[in-house]
Amino acid sequence: MLSIFKNTTMEQMPQPFETRGHDLTGNASLEFNDLATMHSFADLIPGMDMERFDPVALKIFISGETPLITLYAKQKNDNSSSGGEKVPVRKYKSPITWNELFKLVKSFDIVVHDGNFNIADMEVDRK
Repeated sequence: MLSIFKNTTMEQMPQPFETRGHDLTGNASLEFNDLATMHSFADLIPGMDMERFDPVALKIFISGETPLITLYAKQKNDNSSSGGEKVPVRKYKSPITWNELFKLVKSFDIVVHDGNFNIADMEVDRK
């Protein structure tokens, strides 16, 4: 599962969300269908060189009728770590059909807010 939240499969580092020019921003997580991975998305992008690059991040942009996927891929022999230094990546973009998207994605979990408070500080009084 890709997530910016702590989950049972792995602990993820909080990631920045694009906040400029949006009414609401927040966090998201994604669960792949059975055998799908980020590599499954890479197979849909013309020119993605899986011999040289490993996908490390996936962006799904939805506006209009056709979603757009962007894979950020790190060169396989690059030993950069996430220890505070910048990690060089290559960006690959491609449109994807809704059918292709939902063959690979089991579920999305998206929470957006107005930015006036921290969601972690909320206490829900009706569950």
